[in-house]
Amino acid sequence: MSAPPAPAPGEAADPAMSARAPRWRSDDGGLRAALERFAATRARTLELLAGRPQEQLDRAPAAGRWSAGEVFDHLVLAERLNRDELGNLVRLARAGEPARIRRSFADMDVSVAYIPKAALPFLELPFTVANLFLPAFVRDVLARSRWLPAQNPTAATPRRGRAAGELRADLEASLAATVDLVTANADLDFRAMRFSHPLLGTSDGIGVLAFMSVHERRHQEQIGEALAAAAAAAAPAERPGR
Repeated sequence: MSAPPAPAPGEAADPAMSARAPRWRSDDGGLRAALERFAATRARTLELLAGRPQEQLDRAPAAGRWSAGEVFDHLVLAERLNRDELGNLVRLARAGEPARIRRSFADMDVSVAYIPKAALPFLELPFTVANLFLPAFVRDVLARSRWLPAQNPTAATPRRGRAAGELRADLEASLAATVDLVTANADLDFRAMRFSHPLLGTSDGIGVLAFMSVHERRHQEQIGEALAAAAAAAAPAERPGR
């Protein structure tokens, strides 16, 4: 687990990213295990990327579908969104304030199925109430399953045509930043933190980290399908009679 980057000249060090050895709580509530699962999930993502030709990464399986390269980039951007929220919770806890954050659809416009994003503000209350009665494990199943189509938040819309080397570097650096954030603050009680969103429900800090793993595993299936379709499209057609 690498040390966090040094602050730029004249910039104060971020207390949420202090360079010190992890001080895991004896009752961490599964924080270390959640971080290890996410690191293992990212390792699998990097395996899927390894050795792929650029044309395979750039080829979309169908019109309106993401290429494998776009899915890899989406994972980088989505992790940044979730890590930023974890960092905000950590900073509140370090300041001695209640580590509670409530986001609206205006803050994070993630949606499901075919609900237009323009309609999301009118659905905040119904979704919020529904999540009060929806068990966390059911939300995890829904997040993991691809039978329920999802619409990514605008901030996690991927960029097309990114080079394989850039994607690998970003995936590795993003994982390192998440590891640094968690290990530098492992003495905090992540179970006491709360992040709320009308669609995603309410999770503690460990739950946010667990969701990151679930979200990435869901997209690993999509990556595999996109790569297989691209390889099949690039393969020479078999001659008749052979």
